Amino acid sequence: PRSTLFPYTTLFRSTDLLAERGDMQVERVPELSLEDARAIAEGIYSQYHHQPNQEAVEIILRTRRSDGRLSHANPLWVVSAVEELNLLDGDDFERADSLFSGNQDARLHDLITGRANTLAGEPRAIYRQVFERVERTYGRENSRAFMLLLAVSRYGLREHDLARLVPGVTVLCEPSGAPSTWTPLAFAFLRRGLRAQLVEKGQERRWDFHHAEAREAALDAYSSERISPCVLHQLLGDHLLQQPVDDVLRETEAMHHLIQARDREGAAKAYAGPITTRGLVAATDSLAEHTESEGGLAWVLSMLEATKLADDQRATVAGRFLKQLSDALDRRSQIEALLQVARAAERCFRAMSSSDNGIDVAGGTAMALERAAFAELVLGRREASLAAQEAMLTIVRKLAKDDVSRLPGLSEALLRVGDGLWHNGRFDEALAIHEEQIALCDSVMRPAESVTLDWIDRLASTHLHVGDIHLRKSDLAAAKQSFERSLGLASRLLETDSENVDLLNKCTGPLVGIGQAEWRNGDLSAALEAFNASIAVSRQIIRIAPSAPAWHTDLEGALGYAGQILMGQERTLDALQMFREASDVSRRLVMLDGTRTFWLHNASQACANLAEALFVCGLNAEAIVIARESIDHEARLVNLGAPRPEWVQTLGRAHLRLGVLLSFGGRYNEAAEQFREAERRFEMSSDVESQLRARERLAECLRKQELKATGAKGQRPEGRAAPADQSGQVPFWRRLFGRR
Repeated sequence: PRSTLFPYTTLFRSTDLLAERGDMQVERVPELSLEDARAIAEGIYSQYHHQPNQEAVEIILRTRRSDGRLSHANPLWVVSAVEELNLLDGDDFERADSLFSGNQDARLHDLITGRANTLAGEPRAIYRQVFERVERTYGRENSRAFMLLLAVSRYGLREHDLARLVPGVTVLCEPSGAPSTWTPLAFAFLRRGLRAQLVEKGQERRWDFHHAEAREAALDAYSSERISPCVLHQLLGDHLLQQPVDDVLRETEAMHHLIQARDREGAAKAYAGPITTRGLVAATDSLAEHTESEGGLAWVLSMLEATKLADDQRATVAGRFLKQLSDALDRRSQIEALLQVARAAERCFRAMSSSDNGIDVAGGTAMALERAAFAELVLGRREASLAAQEAMLTIVRKLAKDDVSRLPGLSEALLRVGDGLWHNGRFDEALAIHEEQIALCDSVMRPAESVTLDWIDRLASTHLHVGDIHLRKSDLAAAKQSFERSLGLASRLLETDSENVDLLNKCTGPLVGIGQAEWRNGDLSAALEAFNASIAVSRQIIRIAPSAPAWHTDLEGALGYAGQILMGQERTLDALQMFREASDVSRRLVMLDGTRTFWLHNASQACANLAEALFVCGLNAEAIVIARESIDHEARLVNLGAPRPEWVQTLGRAHLRLGVLLSFGGRYNEAAEQFREAERRFEMSSDVESQLRARERLAECLRKQELKATGAKGQRPEGRAAPADQSGQVPFWRRLFGRR
């Protein structure tokens, strides 16, 4: 619900990203007050069943950082300082006896206040004091090795990992010494000495620092050229690869440590080797995350050139790049990186083409071209996408000629190429490809025993694409016929499982297509019936599987079409209800991922429809708010990267729309700014006709502003729409906003 607030904390980088969202409000955690810091101190004392040493607490509260600010403003420092005062060992009591006079209570009091006076004022510095105390009390070698290993781990290590690793790290720290002895008792002592700084996590009982600042402090204190984080990551990576393949830390952490160790050969062999499903997902996520760092993508791609890989291993790495890594990059909206991965894998497979090694080189090359085509299309490079698709089709045709098991792949390739030709406006060529696809499906299904759901599905999809092409060519009868064939095949599929959301979804596209054909043919009632049927199916799908974004996208589109039909029938209140629901759906999608260009554009258009309907209903104030939201969505779309001209053009229309609404509300200064911005955007997109329209609107707005300043009468009251213009075929409000 809109009234729900969800407070949570996050890291700085995530906070910056979230701050860019319109639905997020970032609040920096304020500094601790003196009263809050004292309450925290008293709470920690109560955990240990001690009465607070008030003098020591006051000393802590007066401690200052090197820049002169009070240290207690930082809650991490307060907790670390008070925890130090509560941790006393036998050595501390002996030191109290030797350094201070009086009875035991007096000596202990002086010891604690003395320690309070020596505590550093910054969190990292106080961690260094903690580490020095642990070294003095429990031995330098094991302490240093233990803290270094935790510092380079992401989520901690288990006791048996530490037992294997600590002795080796002590030798790295002191090459002239012998490996240390690691025992459960030694580990227990270290846990006691660091009790406030450690946490035990998960079913695996991993031990970890409680705060990232402790990791940084340990690395600052102990890492060196000889025992750098890179060396430690290598030790951890090698150790985890020696564990069973289903060991949970091997699955989730091995690739991370190999990447941080810059071990390209080891990372490539691990990615090519035996790995569980969970391990493959985690390794892929580590690689995808690394591509976002400086030089990270080049390093990941260089894994395909690892010298110690056999050809079959290299093919496995390339295949997993194309399947798992490209999917991970797609989820992260790293489309340019996805394209480079696909091209690198293509080069890798083509380099193997001359060797007789039993590897499916042609299939791998075709898959690489398919992924490259997808990336090029998302990046708006339709011709490059089509070129990759056609190259893929050439390969798949050759494969299918000699191997009937490749026919499904040929069918998929024909669909993709036909779609690519359609996107490039080459409609006749697209129809020819789809007719080849239909002939392929018919030939495969000619024997009754060969009719399968998969081939019915492919034939239904092909007729849907053919309908889209006929619709673009304005052959409405042929378009409707193709959509009806697609719907009939989809209904045939549904007979096998009426609750299958994928099969239900096969009905929404044809229904929308039928609605568009009827709409353009002038039969608004039939069009509305088709759109309403699509809406009903989409709602049924969402009831069954509410979390899949694709279903919500289909619903939003059908609602928008139905709303426009209702506006054409002058059923404005019904249209308003449709547009409100469509806008709500589009908002949820953008909140899910604000980098998806399709969702942002749909959200902008949904808001545009809603704003115009609100205006027609006389709700101009709300219309202005929604029109601004439309601009926000479109501006985010334009600012995602290299803007496409049509995006800039649509942003210009959004500014023009808001200008019209503001002008009708009598807010001429604001309206003039919107018209100027619209004119600028139309100039950028080379839309001369719209640029002239914006200029005319600006001139009219300035004239009205001048009339208002001179006290001329006849101005329309703010917040009221103008009466509908009954002249002409196009409704007044459509002409007002530049709609056809």
